[in-house]
Amino acid sequence: MYLSDHGENVYDNTDFFGRSEDILRKSMFEIPFIVWTSKDFEFPRDFEYKPNRAFMADHAYESIGHLFGVLYSDMNVNKSIFSKTFKERKRKVLDNIDYDSYFFEKNE
Repeated sequence: MYLSDHGENVYDNTDFFGRSEDILRKSMFEIPFIVWTSKDFEFPRDFEYKPNRAFMADHAYESIGHLFGVLYSDMNVNKSIFSKTFKERKRKVLDNIDYDSYFFEKNE
């Protein structure tokens, strides 16, 4: 499994690369998330793969635990991107900016 902690702007739409809180770009918040399993991997019974789910990395802990069967008493499986009961929520970026409204309604 690979999950980056942040994205980078690499000359996407501007003459700028890196990260900046002054120049927000969608590519700064879209992060790679890759899971690779063997053919013998045992997925949880309620596993569901939907590649375009709205997900934030702060629920990675629940997702990893759920995927590998490491559960704890107050774990909320609805936060696991791999669960059939996953609940999407508003994705927030800096200063509680709504990711979807900011980047898709502005048509960046």
